[in-house]
Amino acid sequence: MPSQKILEMKKHLLDEITELMRKHEVVAATDLRKVKSIQIQEIRKKLRDELFIRVVKSNLVKMATKNLDSEKKNIAEFSSHLTGPFALIFTNLNPFRLILLLNRNKVKVSAREGDVVTEEIVVPAGNTALPPGPLISEFNEVGIQTRIEEGSIWIANDTMVAEKGDVVSAKLVSVLSRLGIKPMEVGLSLLAAYDNGSVLSTDDLKFDLNEIENNFTEALSKAMNLAVNSNYLTKDTAIPILIKASREAFWVAVQAEYPSPETLSQTILQAHSIATNISESLPKTVENSTQEKK
Repeated sequence: MPSQKILEMKKHLLDEITELMRKHEVVAATDLRKVKSIQIQEIRKKLRDELFIRVVKSNLVKMATKNLDSEKKNIAEFSSHLTGPFALIFTNLNPFRLILLLNRNKVKVSAREGDVVTEEIVVPAGNTALPPGPLISEFNEVGIQTRIEEGSIWIANDTMVAEKGDVVSAKLVSVLSRLGIKPMEVGLSLLAAYDNGSVLSTDDLKFDLNEIENNFTEALSKAMNLAVNSNYLTKDTAIPILIKASREAFWVAVQAEYPSPETLSQTILQAHSIATNISESLPKTVENSTQEKK
């Protein structure tokens, strides 16, 4: 049977998690399957002013949410979405602001064999401070040109050693490791989130920021065109409406051959174009008329 000390530790931890859930508007769970503890520590340190991260077990979360079921609507449902190793994030940011914050604060890690490159990897030119020897052939095998200078290996030019979508090879891992280059980014992704009574699943939390921005831009453009074309006057549409009215008035004056300093040149050009078209069509008309008489 568990000792009294262990039971007290578990009770203390349960009380801590319960209180954290009670005082924060948002509780989210992040997947730990591809994240190392050192990376969690880095992210925790960078974001300590915005959130608090705690690694816990699912049974403890279930007990804590059960304790709060009468205080926080649907909080018990939140625990049903938690699978695998996870950590809880406590914050007052809404879940989507939290996702943006986590995406902006990914940490750089070393590449591993089999990793898929998310952004092209470029090895910069310069002194590697590595002694010449068998290493030179390793650099050459991954496409890096080198030279020996001042008793060390120098990389001759900035070299792209992998493109987005490439799979990292063991040879490239070795070279990048020796150069101290950490090209991969690791961040926290959310499994589920509780937000003031609403429970969001993994699917609910998926969104493409670029797509959302493009949709807003398109909607704004369409709304502006509709407002301008219906002459709906606001501080944003006033100038486009006046420009549109000026352009339409100009072409009405040109079509009506109304002489003015602004329309005169365009009226003459239009008259010249009409005359040219008539001139080009006259010979064909006369020829056709002559053929009909014969």
